[in-house]
Amino acid sequence: MDASPSPGEHNSERRCNKPVANIVAVVMLLIYAACFYYVYSGAEIAWCSAFKAVAFEVLSCCAGTALLLTLYNKILLDRFYQATPKITHHQDIAALKPIVRINMYSSLLNLLLLYVGAAAAFFTLYYQTGYPVLFAVLMTTVLSLVMKWYTPAESRVKQLTCDNAALEHEFNALLNCWLNNALPNFK
Repeated sequence: MDASPSPGEHNSERRCNKPVANIVAVVMLLIYAACFYYVYSGAEIAWCSAFKAVAFEVLSCCAGTALLLTLYNKILLDRFYQATPKITHHQDIAALKPIVRINMYSSLLNLLLLYVGAAAAFFTLYYQTGYPVLFAVLMTTVLSLVMKWYTPAESRVKQLTCDNAALEHEFNALLNCWLNNALPNFK
């Protein structure tokens, strides 16, 4: 017996069950551990010394780029959702594919920015005073709030309903790629 939902039902398979957040958290902890080791060991590593000299500028670039990418993706998802509150044609899925592609590439870039920005934030907080420290705390807070604001837009699109089983199958294949692959493998 086929356990797939009938058209119009939300599909529980659309929820990402992979521990991506745990992996990100572990990598962040490793980055902070490496930064602590560098600072408290007294070791002078050439690239770390150069990095701490430009940490505030790197943090500014990373935070600004991540903020713009997230806002851009939210705008794309909101526009799609407003124009397509339900998947009724194959053209709806075709219109969603470029948005998903951009989202997937942006997510990878945001991860890189997050990791580099985390190290930059650490060095900024440790070696700077005044405005750079305030900026580091403010940008971290703003990015967290924007990410929290972005998540419902992505969830709404992922939970769209379809008119028939063929569209549901095609939509689920796209969502499976979006949720489980690092790079888009659809045309």
